Amino acid sequence: MGMITSPSLSADGLTLTFIAGDTLHAMRRPSVEELFVPWPDWPSPAADLTELQGYVERPDGLERFVALGRPADLSVQSRGSTFDAWGELAPVTVSGTSINGPDNEWDPFLSPDGLTLWYQRESSAPPVEYEVHQLSRVSLDDRFSTEAEVLSSFLGGSPGSFSLTAEGREVYFSSDEAIHAARVDGAELSAGRRLVELDAPGLDYEPFIRPDGCEIFWVRGGGGQRVFHATRSPDVR
Repeated sequence: MGMITSPSLSADGLTLTFIAGDTLHAMRRPSVEELFVPWPDWPSPAADLTELQGYVERPDGLERFVALGRPADLSVQSRGSTFDAWGELAPVTVSGTSINGPDNEWDPFLSPDGLTLWYQRESSAPPVEYEVHQLSRVSLDDRFSTEAEVLSSFLGGSPGSFSLTAEGREVYFSSDEAIHAARVDGAELSAGRRLVELDAPGLDYEPFIRPDGCEIFWVRGGGGQRVFHATRSPDVR
């Protein structure tokens, strides 16, 4: 399917979506203990989007954040119910001002409660630099009102692809060609740790953690790009 990026798991753990060829694809499984199978008849909610670089939906399906274009910009759409069509695309803003600039704003991840949006800003001209930002809002009916850059000496040189567990206290991210984990408190991170059990030759990035923290998906490059996953028992967390 060419380059595969941005694996994302539904809240129930049964639907895996990913981007291939700027198009959103999906696979399904009957339970979290069984294998995924292709979902060829899936009515892609992103069929109307072009140059798709990133995609995340709110768990209730009423809001989505997408990264589009090259360089990428972050936009948001909403709808009244899951039976309605998506509304008009609008730039993601903080206090009414667009966050988009000349760089890539992409790699969105929405916290399970829908109140915090994480994204990566990557400079589109050399020297390439990476920043991770958080946007916060008071309620799902509000616009984002605050923005903070995530600062930590533990982030490494190229942080991105942040993914949180359901309780929002554990975060997984990629940096320096490997997957890391850390504890999170707002925009502050504890000492990160490299997941050495996932290390292998090649580039590992774009992790997505299952809400219960017992399964992780990520992209591995080198000799092609494929999505990998690993599981663990709840009692070893």
